[in-house]
Amino acid sequence: MRVSWLLGAIVALGLSSTGHAASITILPAGDLGPPAGYGSGATFDTVSAEAYGSTAPFGSFVEGGAAFSGSGVVMNNGEQPFLGLYATPYGDSTNYMAVLGGGSENIVYSGLKTVFGLYWGSVDTYNYLTFYNGDTVVATITGSDVAPFMQADGGQTDYTSNGYVWITALPQFDRVVAASSSYSFEFDNVVAGGATLSAAVPEPSTWAMLLLGFAGLGYAAVRRNKGPISAIA
Repeated sequence: MRVSWLLGAIVALGLSSTGHAASITILPAGDLGPPAGYGSGATFDTVSAEAYGSTAPFGSFVEGGAAFSGSGVVMNNGEQPFLGLYATPYGDSTNYMAVLGGGSENIVYSGLKTVFGLYWGSVDTYNYLTFYNGDTVVATITGSDVAPFMQADGGQTDYTSNGYVWITALPQFDRVVAASSSYSFEFDNVVAGGATLSAAVPEPSTWAMLLLGFAGLGYAAVRRNKGPISAIA
């Protein structure tokens, strides 16, 4: 576990669809992939990017343990001029997926998961992640949900609006739908994990217990080195 985890922003998020609480962690700026132990996930680098300017759906494919299908476009802008359709997630020089306005992409897993992460480019309030267990919606995350810790203004030029979003303690899901009501939802390095893997990243309550434990150890060390501490009236 890296110390940089402590620098990420952690928030307990109430999911109104189920009353379940999930935790969103924004990894430190410059982390384009998931925490160690989760692999690289779906990077979109095993498929060929479409011609720049294309709006045609890429089609179905399997990568990183997930089956993708829908209207998503696999893109790599390179040095091409900006067309207002999609933008490379800041710092990412590899292929990525863009879901255009009014479109959606299905991400289907063979088993149930409780952890999900992706490098979210130029976050917008109108970007949506909807989690399903079968046909039942179990959770929804939007750009607004990460806005307290990132700017959901579609910024493309720095890490204030681009970051790796790590969502734990989700209800069990086997499908995620990435959608956007306007241009566009860009993402890369998509991973999902189960309950056993999520234990690798402590939840906010665990951090609190660990900090209290460290404080207790420090207090005990002071007592051993300096003797009893007396209250001053």
